[in-house]
Amino acid sequence: MDAQELGELYSRVGPVIYRRCLRLLGDRELAREATQEVFVRATRHAERLDPGDRECLPWLYRVATNYCLNALRDRPTEALGRSFETWLRDASPSAEARLLTNERIADLFRTLDERTAQIAFHSFVDEMTQDEIAQIMGLSRRTVGTHLRGFLAAAQTSKGAP
Repeated sequence: MDAQELGELYSRVGPVIYRRCLRLLGDRELAREATQEVFVRATRHAERLDPGDRECLPWLYRVATNYCLNALRDRPTEALGRSFETWLRDASPSAEARLLTNERIADLFRTLDERTAQIAFHSFVDEMTQDEIAQIMGLSRRTVGTHLRGFLAAAQTSKGAP
């Protein structure tokens, strides 16, 4: 892929990658930086990418997800909590309970292996089906289900912790 093709690819799928980064990071500036980093990485792998190939977007999507998940791991607890709060909420609306929930979510997230974290994000944040996750990650549906069950067990244990 040459520079012109890369520019065309950015024009075509850059907004999709940006929305992915924004959804994961919850911050417009960080999402812009992450999107740029994804395409910098695409430049490094340009010889292996074909902008017309059906696998190009899933590859960029995986790179964006991995980059954002790593960025989230390095962020403070409250930022991690905001990313997870759509699918794992404490029943109490108090600020103290919300902070405790965010800390538990952050602790849980930090214990996950990269694949399980990515599957959990796809399932609970992106609301993808197990079939969709399997397809985009190049895994079997059974493997996705196994990771989700492990994640849910860990989340349940974490949620019940003092």
